[in-house]
Amino acid sequence: ASSVSIILQFSCFTKQKTFSKKHTKMGLENRLVPLRFFASLGHFISIMLIFSNKENITSNSNDQTNLLAAAWISIIFIAIEFIGLFGGFTLFHHTNNKLYITVHLFGVIGIALFVGLKWPFWSYWFIFLICSLISGTVEIISIIKIIICQTRKY
Repeated sequence: ASSVSIILQFSCFTKQKTFSKKHTKMGLENRLVPLRFFASLGHFISIMLIFSNKENITSNSNDQTNLLAAAWISIIFIAIEFIGLFGGFTLFHHTNNKLYITVHLFGVIGIALFVGLKWPFWSYWFIFLICSLISGTVEIISIIKIIICQTRKY
């Protein structure tokens, strides 16, 4: 009778531990996906801030065209990321999600400093390279891997 009770206790312990692992993994997904969405949305809204303040950033029409080109390319990359997110292509890629969250938060901070401190227009290209190009390229590569190579994580 004592060996049966030990086996039952052990089986209950392993079931609780398995439930705990699944709960932790779902907890990570429940945090990363909304964080990725809000970080991307915040970055998108801060790019819209560039459009509304383009006259305050630079008065030269060539410089404004250069700045708006970078902003439009950033919007294209964020649109591709939203396609990957809402299409479910990279929804549960935890490493990618952590990268996107970090890069977009730096993008929000960088654009806020860019507009608020009236940095020169060409400095937005550095923000673009670090915060939009990297994440957009990773997203494009991930979507291509999933569609063409048929590599789905889940």
